[in-house]
Amino acid sequence: MATNLQFIKSSSATNVTTLSVTDCFNQGYDVYKITLNSESNSTDGYFGFQLIDNSSSIITGSEYDEAVLGMRSYNDYLENRSATASMVSAGYDQDFGATMVLYIYNPDDSSSFTFGNFQSGGGTSGTQLFGTKGIFVHHTAEIISGIHFKMSAGSNDFNYINVSVYGVK
Repeated sequence: MATNLQFIKSSSATNVTTLSVTDCFNQGYDVYKITLNSESNSTDGYFGFQLIDNSSSIITGSEYDEAVLGMRSYNDYLENRSATASMVSAGYDQDFGATMVLYIYNPDDSSSFTFGNFQSGGGTSGTQLFGTKGIFVHHTAEIISGIHFKMSAGSNDFNYINVSVYGVK
């Protein structure tokens, strides 16, 4: 894969349950790199993402296939696989912060599925670390214009969330 990154857009927020980054994929690249860093006030700590279609609607239907490996420092590893997910389970963030790198492929192509791979790391109070590696496919061929991040439990907030999007040449 090429290593030339072209900055496209960034978005940040504090004390929110969600963050949408819109109009970031229709830039003519086949591959996009997204970086995230966050911290939450969550007690369950899981966060994920959904894609945003070309009419600016968040895709909340069961249109995602995902396979995610959770690597916990304090317990056995766990696997999360689904062919009907309504959100991609991306990582863990409980009072300690999280980082993620996500690659998205083909979001500009209306005749191809959009898919991606990611890895993230986070934890609690510095003693219980939680890393993830995952892949996903959005199994509807359509143009994707953005991405929507959210905590898995609606009452939990991101104390802060910072997202940057790059095109890969």
